[in-house]
Amino acid sequence: MSSPIRTCRALAIALPLLCSALLAAGCSFIVDSKIKKAGIGGACASDDDCHASTCDRGICVAKCEVSVDCPVPSTCVKNLCQLPLKVRGVWVGVVSGGEGWTLTHQDGIDGAKANLGYVDFGYKEGLIGPSVTTAIDDFVKEGAQLIIANSFDHRDQIAAGAAKYPDVKFLICSGRANNTNMGAYFGRLEQAWFVAGKVAAQKATTRKRLGFVGSYITPEVVRHANAFLRGARSVVPEMTLEVRWVGFWYDYNQTPTFTYKLASDPNAVEEKLFAEEYAAALLIDGGAEVVAHQMDNQRISRYVEKHTVAPGGLKDVWTIANDNQYGWRNYETKEPLTTALGAVYWNWTSMYTRLLDEIHRQTWKPSEVMDTLIQDHATSTVYFEQNLSPKIGIDDTVVRAYLNEQAQKSYLEVFRGPYETTGQRAALKEGEALSEDEWRSMCWFSDGVVEKADPTKADLTSPDQPAKVPASDYQPADPANTAPTTAPWILLAVPGTPRGVAWNCSENQIKQ
Repeated sequence: MSSPIRTCRALAIALPLLCSALLAAGCSFIVDSKIKKAGIGGACASDDDCHASTCDRGICVAKCEVSVDCPVPSTCVKNLCQLPLKVRGVWVGVVSGGEGWTLTHQDGIDGAKANLGYVDFGYKEGLIGPSVTTAIDDFVKEGAQLIIANSFDHRDQIAAGAAKYPDVKFLICSGRANNTNMGAYFGRLEQAWFVAGKVAAQKATTRKRLGFVGSYITPEVVRHANAFLRGARSVVPEMTLEVRWVGFWYDYNQTPTFTYKLASDPNAVEEKLFAEEYAAALLIDGGAEVVAHQMDNQRISRYVEKHTVAPGGLKDVWTIANDNQYGWRNYETKEPLTTALGAVYWNWTSMYTRLLDEIHRQTWKPSEVMDTLIQDHATSTVYFEQNLSPKIGIDDTVVRAYLNEQAQKSYLEVFRGPYETTGQRAALKEGEALSEDEWRSMCWFSDGVVEKADPTKADLTSPDQPAKVPASDYQPADPANTAPTTAPWILLAVPGTPRGVAWNCSENQIKQ
């Protein structure tokens, strides 16, 4: 039971005469320890549905100046008494020291909290496998009303959690919804990757060769690699894209484990590298003029910058940052990197604000939300951020035109035919577009994506071959071999699994 003074003050704002008459009774008719459906936070269609409060966009609220004006457990948010929404995050990566995917989700939640005011948020990071299930159980014990998981890797545990806790709502990023208490959300990032390809083509003018470091072998990553090349080929039709696979979203080793000397840098010495850096080094020595990636950090951009700024070092190699809007900046100084063209990125604030408010107002229904690129960069969930440093030398009006053009088109145009593939799918015919199911299950490369016939050879003379996506019909001959002389080339196992077990694109997806 809340105090008569606090609850009466709340009533005094809306119904001063009535509250005075009921002072002796403690004004408890709207303040049970469990607020009733038509009290603060209850669903409503009009003021008539609310007890001693008003209907505001589907929920009952009361005016307030400070939280003491509000009946427990509601609080004063933007001058309205509202119930807090307890949200918990299951994060696959880390926030503290993070540079990519997980940091963008935390930034999005922080933005939604600032916009809405009533969100109570906590999270656990670095979660995969059984730790996800443990976190879900812990969050439910804490009273979580909504649990958000930010990775495809969490799909099985989140689905099980939604079935186990039907009164709790769940959101899974890059997943599938059920029709009861689990929704999914994502975006058409390939539109931003298409723009990034156009930008990269302006720099890859000598060898007309791009590089792409793939992370986890999923249709999402394949889509982005294909979109990157499709964008580049819309500017330079003969462009090629060499791909190398890390095998997971990031190198999870605490210290670098790969040894390599960058042949393209006259000053280079043999050094220890993380998997992301090692893959990038091989792409550079293979002739890539721009290296893009799908990793959950910006190690690649820093690696290229380090080898470029030294006198007499690496020349004319550029990078595209991933996930983080400001991945093209120095992590510590915030100064622009001299070799990063920009970033393909996510801005989750608008989407999280929208979804959390729907849940708060009891209008949310489980669905699969999929945002496209829009012209307003401040609210677009997917976008490309250009590094405007004069050292980059790309006209920003041209990049803005690329973005505006993409915002005005359907996302289907990114992969519309005609074009050839490397053999795991038939060529796309003139005007042919992908269905939603094929978009979600893309495990094939467009023509022009290549890999080294002998992955241990990283030089301009070693032969290429059309790249194929590791899937049920294309796997390493010996998964235990970390230096295979035949493709495909994959560096890391997925945590908790033997090498080769989770390197199958056709299995790393959620089927309808």
